[in-house]
Amino acid sequence: MKAVIIVFMMCAAACLLAAGCTTQVPVTPAPTRIATPQPTATIPVTDSALTGNWALSEMGLQGGQALLTIFPQPITITFTAQGTLAGYGGCNNYGGFYTLTGTSGPFGKTITIGPITSNMMYCVDTIDIETSYFQILSNVTSYGIDNNTTLSMRDPLGSTLVYQRT
Repeated sequence: MKAVIIVFMMCAAACLLAAGCTTQVPVTPAPTRIATPQPTATIPVTDSALTGNWALSEMGLQGGQALLTIFPQPITITFTAQGTLAGYGGCNNYGGFYTLTGTSGPFGKTITIGPITSNMMYCVDTIDIETSYFQILSNVTSYGIDNNTTLSMRDPLGSTLVYQRT
């Protein structure tokens, strides 16, 4: 019986010794999947009342303190439903882009215009008016349309552009 216990102990010791000499296989964690949000196509905001042709009838500078109503050349703007604009500034043709957010601010619906590009002609009689016009237009942040015939746009300094539908 003693011999059986000694053989059993030797087998147990051999098993422990064999188990301790084996190389452990590193456990590789399963790859973690991170949910990446898929981009969604954004639909541009449009305003059918804004699209079309407009002619400038008033330009209020310096917070509306200096009002211009007579222009040596007609100043125009055309808005498309695709977010582009084009027109005539009194000396040069111009074009650019606009974006509507669909929200309203304290002075009407919000709009971002620009960048505006134009020809580079110099016209002595209209350059000051055109320069002021482009400056206000590129800084416009809000607009409103009355009776589908009058478009008013305003920049943060209070300068305004008022158009009539043509």
